[in-house]
Amino acid sequence: MCESAEALAVRAARAENFYARSPRFFPNTGRPMTFLDPHHPFFKPLWVRVLTVLVPLVWTGVELYSGEAGWAIISFALAFYAGLQLFWVFYKTPPKNTDKGETQ
Repeated sequence: MCESAEALAVRAARAENFYARSPRFFPNTGRPMTFLDPHHPFFKPLWVRVLTVLVPLVWTGVELYSGEAGWAIISFALAFYAGLQLFWVFYKTPPKNTDKGETQ
């Protein structure tokens, strides 16, 4: 059942090649990909950020009402993460200007 050293080396090389090709950065910006980018133009209006946090919170209530505590915890965690990213990080970090010639 033991693999030879050559087979392990081939498997390691394939895994390294796979991870080297994975997209970790947004194209043409150099910014790393995140699960929820608070500086994306979509999240600039306040109502979009509030709605993004409010929808999982409402769903938390639905799950609690139906007696599903596990799903309620998961949806509350999503709401908490969205709130943290869209209100705490949004206001604490300035957006990086990706276009060097353009000023706002």
